[in-house]
Amino acid sequence: GPHHWRNHFSLYRFPKAPVPVTTGNPWYGSKFSSWSNFVHAKMTYTVDDGSEGTELCQNGYMKGQVTPCLKSKSIYPLEVKKDYPDNINEAPDKLPFNAHHPIYEMDPDGNPYPDPLAFRSAKIQNFLDIPNHWDLGSFMVLQHEELNEKGSAFLLEKVSKILGQKPVCEADPPKHQPNKILNRDWAKYITKNLDWETESQVGYEPRMDKPKVVAAPVRKKPPVKKIVLLGERHSGTSYTTRMLKKCFPKLNVADFFGRYKHWFQPTPEYVTSMTEKHLKNQNNLDAYEDMHKIRDYWPKLASLENPKQSAFARTLVIVMFRNVYDWLEAMRLGPHHWPNHFVMYRFPRAPVPDTTGNPWYGSNFLPWEDFLKANMTIGNGIDESHLCQNAYAYGQVSPCRVSKELYPEKVKQDYAPDMSAAPDQLPFNAHNPIYELDENGVAFENPLALRTAKIRNFMDIPNTWNVGGFMTLQHEDINEKGSGFLINQVSKLIGMEPSCGADPPMKQDMKQLDA
Repeated sequence: GPHHWRNHFSLYRFPKAPVPVTTGNPWYGSKFSSWSNFVHAKMTYTVDDGSEGTELCQNGYMKGQVTPCLKSKSIYPLEVKKDYPDNINEAPDKLPFNAHHPIYEMDPDGNPYPDPLAFRSAKIQNFLDIPNHWDLGSFMVLQHEELNEKGSAFLLEKVSKILGQKPVCEADPPKHQPNKILNRDWAKYITKNLDWETESQVGYEPRMDKPKVVAAPVRKKPPVKKIVLLGERHSGTSYTTRMLKKCFPKLNVADFFGRYKHWFQPTPEYVTSMTEKHLKNQNNLDAYEDMHKIRDYWPKLASLENPKQSAFARTLVIVMFRNVYDWLEAMRLGPHHWPNHFVMYRFPRAPVPDTTGNPWYGSNFLPWEDFLKANMTIGNGIDESHLCQNAYAYGQVSPCRVSKELYPEKVKQDYAPDMSAAPDQLPFNAHNPIYELDENGVAFENPLALRTAKIRNFMDIPNTWNVGGFMTLQHEDINEKGSGFLINQVSKLIGMEPSCGADPPMKQDMKQLDA
């Protein structure tokens, strides 16, 4: 069914078909090309279409992005033109497989694609790039084979959850259509010449089921060997990680992807670049605590032949979120790593210097107005040649490096000038301030702006890495439903039975906020 691809089949006129046609019927049939002729047919239709001097072509393409540029009967196939030598306008308005309206899309350089396989790869990349170019409400991919094998129930359920709206229809049953029988040489040609790296992004891989059968299969990904939980502070990741470790003890359940679970996650390109620049030879890299995983882990990722495709191909990524009202209040009452967002005081009779290992400092929460206005940055304390904490580049995080010299003023008053005697730990990790900056190296205006950027970063993970699975989870779902639904979902995704019972709902009330 080569719709709009005029070069990819042959036309013939039905016997006794009237000329000119006055019945409204096309009176033309079609003959399919052999697979070899089909795959080698020209992916362009360069004819005089009367578009000279025209820049805007059919379907909103610019000149050079599509052939032909304009649709008209003057570009009808020769099989039709010979039947209407004097007045082509009398020819039928429609031809088989939309041959009356040829459309051959060009590559980015304005050249024809070498064959339909190359065209398919480019179209997949274009479609998958949509969420990188447009701010969408949501994005999902769907395989034809899933509808065939499962029916429509699973799709209705997914769309219903995304929309927050129940469907008003019944699910269609599975169709169980058999795989198409392909010529063995045709199947071998596809397997050899298709860009399978691109195909893997939408879940397909080559296979040969039987001697003469090759179909577009549902990709059987390698079994999941690891689960990674990501989420901002106070989103429920600690409980969920413990629960999944108990339920799936044979799997590695971790809170570290490219960085620790709370922080912006890096792209494959960034990991490779920073490894080459800093980690490979330990250039300007001090041995400080938060780098102990990254300094060994990133070089292993970068050493893979294709980190983007293989590094996390057997990893299920679960990203947790919490409603913004409760999350923001939880951050106000527990501003971990944000020393600007609470007030510290020294306990009475606390020894100075401290030799007990206790921080001897308490904290007072800020009013919500002051919390939102607090500065989302702190001094850097190091030059641009160094890799910063959590393997951020200079200008991506504040401060770049952790130091007691950057301790809050209240602590400095107690220990200056010898800050080395100050406690190693402070309330809410104030001893290790981490203020992530925006893509321009500027402090976020407030925690809400950071939250928005963090959500986008987390949701972009399946676009930047080939992961074994990806799902989102709301803190409220665990709270209201218990853990049973999540255990079942994970069990189905990884093909492994849980070894635990479900926890009951927690039924925690929403926090009471100042109106």
